[in-house]
Amino acid sequence: MVYMVQKKNIDLEVILVLLSGRKHLREISRVLKVSHSTVLRKIEELIKKNILDYEIQGKNKVFFIKNNLKSKNYIFSAEQFILEIKQILENLNVEEIMKLRGNFLELIK
Repeated sequence: MVYMVQKKNIDLEVILVLLSGRKHLREISRVLKVSHSTVLRKIEELIKKNILDYEIQGKNKVFFIKNNLKSKNYIFSAEQFILEIKQILENLNVEEIMKLRGNFLELIK
């Protein structure tokens, strides 16, 4: 039986994408490889939390990170998230990766 894997930190990933500049919804979803409806739901949550804002350019909403303390805290959390992932990947050696891969392949049979 195959189970779908959920990305639980999409809000932090959206922040990381927007650190490189203003982007519209489809571009964010393409970079994250997540459906645009999922990204839109997270973006709306971040707008309600006063972390993101948007401006309308033509027919598109272009999203950006607001310049306030809450946003800076989210940026810090997103960067911490990346550092933790890098540390986990550095600590895994090839044998552990192959063992995890073998366990995964057994689960999906």
